[in-house]
Amino acid sequence: SSGINAEYGGWTQALFPAGYPILSAIGYFCDDWHSMFLVSAMAICLASLPVILTVESPRYLLVKGDVEGARAALESLAKLNDVNLKLDEVMIDTLCGEAEGQTFVQQVKDFYNYPVLFFETLVQMFLWFVVAMPYYGFNFGWSEIVP
Repeated sequence: SSGINAEYGGWTQALFPAGYPILSAIGYFCDDWHSMFLVSAMAICLASLPVILTVESPRYLLVKGDVEGARAALESLAKLNDVNLKLDEVMIDTLCGEAEGQTFVQQVKDFYNYPVLFFETLVQMFLWFVVAMPYYGFNFGWSEIVP
């Protein structure tokens, strides 16, 4: 359901700024660099697993002109949400023409049409700076922190 998707999205967004403290904890508990890189690689693989398992957005597939892919994505999302969706009655082919070939200005207008998309983009941009600045501060000032 959309509640589960929102909750999952919230947790993944919350883990993004927590990455540096998690890496610091891994470095603290691992004795040598081999085990530290092994633990970090396993954490990255586990965090990347949902990317492989997530269904592609039907709207994105329609923008790319993949009508059959959009139909398959809608079917799998309907099954995931326990919804009986009759795609035979929905004319997906007619929707494809609306989204296909959007210009840059039309894509930017999507931020106005979908305020949640705009808000999530701003949050991601802010989180990038929140995470990047302490990271570079620790890296460039590490010799001052650790004797």
